[in-house]
Amino acid sequence: MKETNSNYVKKTIDKNVVRKAFIKSMPIMFSYFFVSVAYGMMMENAGFHWYYSLLASAAVYTGAFQFVLITFLSSGASILTVAVTYKMKHSTLISILCGTICYMCLIRL
Repeated sequence: MKETNSNYVKKTIDKNVVRKAFIKSMPIMFSYFFVSVAYGMMMENAGFHWYYSLLASAAVYTGAFQFVLITFLSSGASILTVAVTYKMKHSTLISILCGTICYMCLIRL
């Protein structure tokens, strides 16, 4: 049987495991760093302050849509337009339906 004392329940983290995990995750970390720098530079060129890009990155975690959001925000698009575009981009069923309709229209031409 397992003991239920506090020494058994207490978990320790092996420093070697943490170090190896950190080293293995560095390529992903650097790639996200450079993409975030590019996003921040584009937001700055569009005329937004640094805290707008930080807020957008915290609220909208979609990757490519953040770059689309720069165009929407700088053109003065409504929230409804942004929401519908976001939903259409991230809805697989709508993407398949739109692709099928476009394909059918091209076949008829």
